[in-house]
Amino acid sequence: MRTLIFRLGLFVVLGWSIAAFVGCNSQPAKGPPADEHHQGDGHDHGTSSAAHVDHGHTNHEHEHLTEADLDLPKDFAGAVARIKTCSASVADALKKGDAHDAHKPADELVILAGKLMPLARDGGVPKARWKEINLLAKELESQLGKLHDAVDADKAAGNEAILAAIDATIGELVKVAASLQ
Repeated sequence: MRTLIFRLGLFVVLGWSIAAFVGCNSQPAKGPPADEHHQGDGHDHGTSSAAHVDHGHTNHEHEHLTEADLDLPKDFAGAVARIKTCSASVADALKKGDAHDAHKPADELVILAGKLMPLARDGGVPKARWKEINLLAKELESQLGKLHDAVDADKAAGNEAILAAIDATIGELVKVAASLQ
């Protein structure tokens, strides 16, 4: 139990430190407006995440980010740092009761989670770590799918459990990234 509390405390401290220096989605949006993909049934948000592609929301009054809208990190450690920052942005918005402000960083989280394994594989992360990273990335994608559904439904309250699970998974990813330095 002490280990879990220590890990959560460490995650919070690291998260705020990184958020203070990096920012979430600090790059200006690129490409055409994301609204264009909402013109048909069964829309695709341009990610590899199955949880994001078919989340069944009916509120299409918001824009979804795509990979083309982002300046993607060049390596695994950069992606983990950005995931941490975006997660903090989502949590802050939801704590303030504003699901709308959580939407873009939630989209970015889903895209980045889908990029973790390719970045690890192509970025020189030892093959011995791939399975661990892949499992954590899949777990994070699943958790983000649940969170993204809530954000799409403008449900700001009642997400504490999923946010805690996301934080724990990101904490494990941070440890992996740190061990590779």
